[in-house]
Amino acid sequence: MNAAPTPLSNSTALSLTGGGAIIEGLIARGVNTVFALASAQIYGLTDALARNQNRIRTIGARHEQTSGYMAFGYARASVRPGVFAVVLGPGILNASAALLTA
Repeated sequence: MNAAPTPLSNSTALSLTGGGAIIEGLIARGVNTVFALASAQIYGLTDALARNQNRIRTIGARHEQTSGYMAFGYARASVRPGVFAVVLGPGILNASAALLTA
């Protein structure tokens, strides 16, 4: 079982954006790759991924369903968490087949 993530110092926590906090949480849980389709609603997350490219790898996709299936295949092949990011609404709808398959 994974150890609980260590809390961030107050100065670090105050300087994090929402996207940065997501990245810190993913890294604390052993995630090293995210499959993403950059879109307006998740620009903060994709910006944080770009700023942390030395700590977490981002693989881009051209469709939400592709992101989901790539994360699923990655998880099956590597036995690591498969993480993907898409926008709400149509992004989740387009990724639903991959989510249900996983």
